[in-house]
Amino acid sequence: MMAIARAGQRIEGCGNFCHIGRRRNQPMATMNVSLPDPMRDFVQNRIDSGQYASASDYVRDLIRRDQSETEDEQRWLRELDASIELGLEDEKAGRLYDLGEVCAEIRAEIEGMAGEQPLQ
Repeated sequence: MMAIARAGQRIEGCGNFCHIGRRRNQPMATMNVSLPDPMRDFVQNRIDSGQYASASDYVRDLIRRDQSETEDEQRWLRELDASIELGLEDEKAGRLYDLGEVCAEIRAEIEGMAGEQPLQ
């Protein structure tokens, strides 16, 4: 059974609240999307199960998720750039360590704590 409701209305069997429709004063545009039959059937099954009110609701949710993932990726790239910049600043200031020496020190510390034979 497919439930149809107006924006902001509660739908029985849909939990505490369903986000349906649009935000106030937000203009809506219309788009036509062509899908192969298996994809159309998948979307219709999501609607019939009550997870979405309409195909438009489903597509809006996918777009919101994609927007969020894109924002997360952009934030991660900005943080990576900042980390690289910090590393370059450390290099210019002479705050670098030889990886081999650091690993040797860590191995020696672990071996000392464990009282075992040298790690190989």
